[in-house]
Amino acid sequence: MLLLWRYRFIPDSWGWELPSAIADPAEDLAAAAARQALAESGWEPIEPRLLLTLEPNRALMDSVSHVYWTRHAIHRGPPAADFEAERIEWISLSAVLR
Repeated sequence: MLLLWRYRFIPDSWGWELPSAIADPAEDLAAAAARQALAESGWEPIEPRLLLTLEPNRALMDSVSHVYWTRHAIHRGPPAADFEAERIEWISLSAVLR
């Protein structure tokens, strides 16, 4: 998994996160996911596919998260948004599950 080590000031904590984006309503979601992954990590997903859709707070708010996966990604260089993460790492799924 491609993960970003980020600081979040509201909870004052560091943690691993997936690259993420808020898509324009007219934008293709797979294209938005690929665009943001490239901007935040320097890695461009090739043919991202929808893995799952989550509504984590359905009873409290209208918020949907779409998670994409790909079998291939190309490193295009340093991320354009290099301020987004302290570290960018590929972490094996078995390590993530631990």
